[in-house]
Amino acid sequence: MMKAMEYTDMSGQDIDAILDSPEWVGQQKHDGTRVLLNLRTGEATTRKGTPLKFAAANQHMDSIRADLKRVGLLGIRNVYLDGELIVERGEYIVFEMVDPTDPTMTYLERLAWLSSLDLHGTRITVAKTWWGKDKAAALRMMRNAGVEGMMLKRADSLYEPGTRVKSGSKVKFVKTADVVVMERRKSPLSAKLGVLDSGRVVPVGSCSLIGKAAVEPGDVIEVNYLFWTGTNLYQPRMVRKRPDKTLLECPIDQLPEYSRRSV
Repeated sequence: MMKAMEYTDMSGQDIDAILDSPEWVGQQKHDGTRVLLNLRTGEATTRKGTPLKFAAANQHMDSIRADLKRVGLLGIRNVYLDGELIVERGEYIVFEMVDPTDPTMTYLERLAWLSSLDLHGTRITVAKTWWGKDKAAALRMMRNAGVEGMMLKRADSLYEPGTRVKSGSKVKFVKTADVVVMERRKSPLSAKLGVLDSGRVVPVGSCSLIGKAAVEPGDVIEVNYLFWTGTNLYQPRMVRKRPDKTLLECPIDQLPEYSRRSV
């Protein structure tokens, strides 16, 4: 059973030194279903090494295997591709590989192997990589494009299955919004959140109030969140009360569109 390598979260931390360092490379963080694909057997598993049972993702796997067979990659050797399957378009974006027989391969060597694959005309793509000082410009571009974030990895790092490593980090783009408290719930202590859309208040999710200032329905609060799904804020967290603001200052158009496209 092969377990995927995991990464630390650097959201909100100072990453300038890493962005400037030639020893680190950057890739877009894609928001999909994490899939490990064995090129010898064609077996698709989750990051925990268990069989992939997510129906929306599994519907694409036969086509992906057929693509790999057509370009001569399926059945060749006991190598795993590690990537994100974007369910909406059936694209498998590979950002890593691991050869269990050669644990000494550096990320630079693994990336070179991936980059050598002829995947033209398939549903599989290798994640674009930025080097040197280009990482800072790429990070700004990703933030402006509304994607989830950026992955940063040491070029000399090893693939460590099932381990949360310090040689790889993810940067998520945290956003801020002003929302109105629609309802205060006691168990668990939380607030139902809303924004103003065409003259009416529409719900956009809920956040915990544990350890936060007391709020009541009608109060405006500031929240941090990762992205807007179109119907809900993803992982909203209360920052502070905003007694200086009213419902009229909580419009839905303050929520930027979220994108799963590759930049």
